[in-house]
Amino acid sequence: MQKPKFKTVEKSAWLYVTTRLHPKKASNMSRRAAIRCGYLATAGNLLETESILPTPHSGEAMSDYRARIKSAG
Repeated sequence: MQKPKFKTVEKSAWLYVTTRLHPKKASNMSRRAAIRCGYLATAGNLLETESILPTPHSGEAMSDYRARIKSAG
């Protein structure tokens, strides 16, 4: 979708409509990518767990990921 060239108020309204009213589901990082970048190993060490962890969402901060895992389990 091409961004229209609006003035600031209309542009902010366009951004609100496209992002807030039509949110996209967060995509998950692949398990291979999470293992290669050390994300799962770091989270496992911080949470002191040996269990299989779910894959993080793309762009999810480590603190948010840890909070999501703690609340789920």
